[in-house]
Amino acid sequence: MRTRWSLVGIACLAMATLGRTQGTEGNDAAAVKVIEISAKKYEFTPAEVRVKKGERVQLKVHSVDTTHGAKLILYP
Repeated sequence: MRTRWSLVGIACLAMATLGRTQGTEGNDAAAVKVIEISAKKYEFTPAEVRVKKGERVQLKVHSVDTTHGAKLILYP
């Protein structure tokens, strides 16, 4: 279960990072890889996401069963 929460934290951190950097390189939407993640009780689909270093991604996370929350802890 700890691994799953780590995945949620990483996904949320990636979304926050993308939100801060979006628009800095113009309107090159074709260079962004969209990854959709479904969340339900103790399960994520896909269970693992791999991207290349430096690759721009947009994570779209949605809940299948109920409303979920996420906590972001940002380290300086």
